[in-house]
Amino acid sequence: SDAGSEVLNPVVQSVGELLSAARKARGLEVVDVAQMLKLGPRQVEALENGDWQGLPGHTFIRGFVRNYARLVQIDSAPMEIFFFIFFS
Repeated sequence: SDAGSEVLNPVVQSVGELLSAARKARGLEVVDVAQMLKLGPRQVEALENGDWQGLPGHTFIRGFVRNYARLVQIDSAPMEIFFFIFFS
């Protein structure tokens, strides 16, 4: 429902902001992350901006976030809890 997605949007946004902040703290550009993760820059931007509707499916998003977190050296475990809620 719309009400449910409204509640979760801030969480989607915060996951993206966390990844973006970690990327910037390591002096990486979106294109650097895209190249290292073998993704398009638009996909990286969509994740950081919380625009997940444009990304190809839950499995992709979950793997993408996990790999991105590993790349910028932050713990993806808290995000796993979010995925359980968001994708159930």
